[in-house]
Amino acid sequence: MVGANDGLWDWDFATNEVYLSEHCTELVGLDRQTIIGLDQYFAKAVPAGERRKVLAALRGHLQGKTPHFVYEHRIKTPGGLKWIMTRGKALLDEAGRPVRMAGSITDISERKAKEELVRHMAYHDSLTGIANRAALNRKLQDLAAGTAEGLRGAIVFIDLDNFKVINDTFGHSHGDKLLVLVSRQLRDIDDDRHFVARVGGDEFIVLIEDADRGRAAEYADRLLAIFANPLSLNGKSVYVTVSVGVTVFPDDGVSAEELFKNADLAMYKAKELGKNRHVFFDRSMDELVRRKMMTERDLREAIPNGELRLSYQPFIETATGRVSGLEALLRWQRPDRIVMPGEFVKIAEETGLIVPIGDWVFRNACSFAAAMRRQGAGHPVVSVNLSVVQLIRGDFVDWVREVIGATGVDPRDVAFEITESVLMDNFEANIDKLAEIRRFGVRIYLDDFGTGYSSLKYLRQLPVDIIKIDKSFVDDLNDIDGQREIIGSIISLAHRARLQVVAEGVETEGQLAKLIKYKCDFVQGFYYSRPVAQQDVPGLLLRLGEREGK
Repeated sequence: MVGANDGLWDWDFATNEVYLSEHCTELVGLDRQTIIGLDQYFAKAVPAGERRKVLAALRGHLQGKTPHFVYEHRIKTPGGLKWIMTRGKALLDEAGRPVRMAGSITDISERKAKEELVRHMAYHDSLTGIANRAALNRKLQDLAAGTAEGLRGAIVFIDLDNFKVINDTFGHSHGDKLLVLVSRQLRDIDDDRHFVARVGGDEFIVLIEDADRGRAAEYADRLLAIFANPLSLNGKSVYVTVSVGVTVFPDDGVSAEELFKNADLAMYKAKELGKNRHVFFDRSMDELVRRKMMTERDLREAIPNGELRLSYQPFIETATGRVSGLEALLRWQRPDRIVMPGEFVKIAEETGLIVPIGDWVFRNACSFAAAMRRQGAGHPVVSVNLSVVQLIRGDFVDWVREVIGATGVDPRDVAFEITESVLMDNFEANIDKLAEIRRFGVRIYLDDFGTGYSSLKYLRQLPVDIIKIDKSFVDDLNDIDGQREIIGSIISLAHRARLQVVAEGVETEGQLAKLIKYKCDFVQGFYYSRPVAQQDVPGLLLRLGEREGK
């Protein structure tokens, strides 16, 4: 379909002349409306790295191999490189030779710039600007193939000591500034064989290529010496020490998962030994494994002992102030404390306990949603988090149907929240399952969008209703111009894909105002409510309903 802003062209093969509309000449930066041969023009105007593929696609169409010619590429213009989409269709004679070809050119530079911005976001940490875990995973996958050819290296896992104390003492904004300073320090001792990434709140990993234990130890010693000096934070001298775990490959492992685990174990050993030191991984470090076994044992008794609880946090529709959904959040009530999911979900997934735990969560959430509708308490959509372990089970779809039937819930009142990593793992099979449950009413939310996986390529294919922007991008919304641009781009791209958007972690009126400005559909966070126990939800809905009416 040709738009009003498209430039038109017409190629006459008898004369090999291409007529360009006036707007087309403006788009490509030409001062004439007739050129010789579209292929000849492309041979000159398309950058060398793209030229061969563009011309091959054009030749294929002229030979009748494709019904249409459609290609996104760059061209050289007097103002610099510009992204365009060239579309056209050739008319062939009875012998299959092209007689005429007509088409259009569209300037897609703005869209490409936005896509590149979000793509950059997918592989870079939003706070520090250095690589994130997804970028590190890609790097390790590339290096894994090289280990068979004798490639060696080291993973250096760096964790700031007592970072929580700094956060609590000076505030989270100061803590963020400290993380930026630390990332700069790591880059300052970087060289061509170092790859620096932030992989967690105060956790960094440095990948050193072509390194043995001796070179890795030299780097770790240099690291400790640098952090022996104070950092200047808002005019104040702050001393920060680091605990460092080191593992070498291929001696200690090859896969990214194994190397992360080994370096993590070594780092925790450094903390146990008093912090501010480095420790190399060795096979005797099994204390963490032992603790996991104890957690697994206790977790197996959590359901029969009635120790699991659900709390609920609302999301609010920005246009109306109405409570449109409730996220069910799992808590483990131990005799001595409440355990948050971050401490046990990974173990539950590794052991398969996530299946009975997930069943308990979904059944209780569905029962609660059904009860709210029966009692006339409204029917906000209740969403639960879905693990990849649950999704890959062969009976997943049947299980969802069975729970919905057993609880009597309207399937339109429940939703699954899935992360991008869950979707990307066995993509086609997962998509089919989600599409099937979505057909009978269950909604799908894409959670933690932008925290490490670029799903833009698949966004239009995904059977999802809503994407949830991760809290990390909302935290600095008031302070960082680039962050506003990223969030605005995400919302715009989602709306173009006919998806709605929830922003997580909204805590201030300023954040809310900016999200409303960018036409974010829903918000979730402490600004409206912390998670509340199930018995307190009716009161929460009443309070927020009164707030809506003001």
